[in-house]
Amino acid sequence: MQKQHIRTVQISMLALFSFLIVLDYFPDLPIIEAIPRNVVIFGIFGLILIALIFSVSINQDDLSVLKWQMGMMLYLLGLIAVLTILGGESSVGLAFDNYALWVVVGISITDILNRWRKIKKVDHATKNRLE
Repeated sequence: MQKQHIRTVQISMLALFSFLIVLDYFPDLPIIEAIPRNVVIFGIFGLILIALIFSVSINQDDLSVLKWQMGMMLYLLGLIAVLTILGGESSVGLAFDNYALWVVVGISITDILNRWRKIKKVDHATKNRLE
């Protein structure tokens, strides 16, 4: 049951961060102006706090974490691409021509590859023990 709660928190955080990225690319949208910024800030801090509480009590396996990391990276890069194609421009520099974005993507890919190698090593060791 707790895994379902952490998944709900993760999806809620993803939705809030997506909202913030859209706000960054299109700050003049009328629907965005209707939501008070205090509500968004309180929601983000609340979700981060809940995620920290749940992450202490839940041990997710490496494969689940790997899938989540890959999905998040691809989703955020895709969102940035779509918002750029729609004519938005990031006011904080979150764009493909910013080298800092590629440094973060590189670090993320390195972490993903290390986690994948660890999973493969454990799978290989388990397979050898069973044979």
